[in-house]
Amino acid sequence: MGMLRPSSLRLIDVIDRCVVEAPSKCKYVVLSYVWGQVAMCLLTRSTAATYAQPGSLSRDLVPATIEDAMTVTSALGERYLWVDSLCIEQDNEADKVFFIPQMAAIYGCAEVTIIAAATIDAHAGLPGIKPLTRRVQQNPVSLNGVIFMPSLENFTGLFSNSTRDESVRGTSNYNTRGWCFQERLLSARSLIFSEEQVYWECQTATWCEEAFWESCSSLALYRHYMTDYGPIYRLPWNSNSPGLETLYRHLAESYSGRVLSFQTDGLNAFQGILHLLTEGFGEEFFWALPTTYLEEALKWGAGFSRTLSGPRRNLGTHTQIAASGSVEQVPFPSWSWIGWIGKNDISAYGSKWTGEHTLTFYCINIHGRVKRIDKGAVQTQTHRPHSQESAKPKPKKERQVETVRKDRSGLPSFYDTTRTVITEEHIPSHITSSPLATAFLCFWTSTALITAQSDRDGRIRFSQGSKSVSVKQDLSHIAFKPNTTQLKEFVLCCRLPSQQFIFCLVCSVDNGVAYREHIVEVQESLWEQLQTVWKPVILG
Repeated sequence: MGMLRPSSLRLIDVIDRCVVEAPSKCKYVVLSYVWGQVAMCLLTRSTAATYAQPGSLSRDLVPATIEDAMTVTSALGERYLWVDSLCIEQDNEADKVFFIPQMAAIYGCAEVTIIAAATIDAHAGLPGIKPLTRRVQQNPVSLNGVIFMPSLENFTGLFSNSTRDESVRGTSNYNTRGWCFQERLLSARSLIFSEEQVYWECQTATWCEEAFWESCSSLALYRHYMTDYGPIYRLPWNSNSPGLETLYRHLAESYSGRVLSFQTDGLNAFQGILHLLTEGFGEEFFWALPTTYLEEALKWGAGFSRTLSGPRRNLGTHTQIAASGSVEQVPFPSWSWIGWIGKNDISAYGSKWTGEHTLTFYCINIHGRVKRIDKGAVQTQTHRPHSQESAKPKPKKERQVETVRKDRSGLPSFYDTTRTVITEEHIPSHITSSPLATAFLCFWTSTALITAQSDRDGRIRFSQGSKSVSVKQDLSHIAFKPNTTQLKEFVLCCRLPSQQFIFCLVCSVDNGVAYREHIVEVQESLWEQLQTVWKPVILG
């Protein structure tokens, strides 16, 4: 992938069985696995000195999956293995803040990634490393003197054009986990251990252990992919990529449906992918939303009706380094999909994003300063540079989209193009001075106070005075108590001029900050008939 390895890295020495500082330019293998809800040895500030002693990582101490990965590393002729639980101090927030943003480099620079696709936790081991640990054994069959071996693959859709993996790798527990999604994508080469066999996967091919079914020249022949959009996922880091917009929307939507043991990892487990998108496309991201397409990206979740079991707010916090150097916990923003738990329809809705904004967005940096969000102007947290070389400015690929629409003369009357600039004067001092401010999104926009009323069946109707406010979305999934009335603020966040609709965030307001609860589509003609106010909004 052409990236630089981190300047500082801990590794497991599989010969001396201890944790060491990575020797200069050494080769290493990484492990991607599911921790599970089990107790296991961890590198902490109190165990660091002990685990640095040769022989300290004894076989009765190390979980089976890590022990088997050490065996595979040695069999490959390599000496060093990176495993998150033993190479990052798990009780040291500063250590996590340093290493987590470098996952793209850690996995991308490895010789190979060992993927434990069949395991449910760290004690399960890698099938096939020890005798009788594979679920299925192949028994040869003789017919008329010809020896046949039964295939281990599920051939559903063998010659179809579907890219969905119907094999064990597509339905394994590994394939549901949030961290594993990023780790697989960041890996240049992978050895995938399923319950039945081992697979090889790289950027140009996938191969299975038991049979020869792959053909690089044939698109119709059966191929192995670990997830939906398999071919797209292979392309992020090469010249055949489908483009930032398509790639990002598929990646973000697929990741949003993954499971995390700790909701505080919501952004961390996707940060390596964002870093690689920045490296490859020159894009900057603000709380996982692309700044070039920020207005269009804000309308995530509008494509289909979700059930009560659908996305819900992530009430966890994200760790960041403040201007003073202290470690602070910042709640996830309600306006970004990264602040919600559950799969969202980021890719499914609307036409191709254009990057043409009708609104101008601002953020508050770690110093409490208001900054306009343009490409390359966003900084959600401060990290030490990955290495001396990687800290140098890198040339960005030239983009063909405008961040902000230059000519706003054709906008509806509820836009006030004379008032679009946000300064410190528009934001109360208790907000700019708060460590939580880095998660706020600020902009001038059109707003309306709308009454939300639920009937005895919980169905919701919106109105302003005597005027009914119809929306395109079915909001039957919203958990409103029957026969209740609430006042909500509708905040215009995106406009699709070709469809004559605007997207509004349905917000509750607390201490001057609006928090997204839902999103709806309203006809422009209806919005123009409502009592609206053009004002600066702070989204939290």
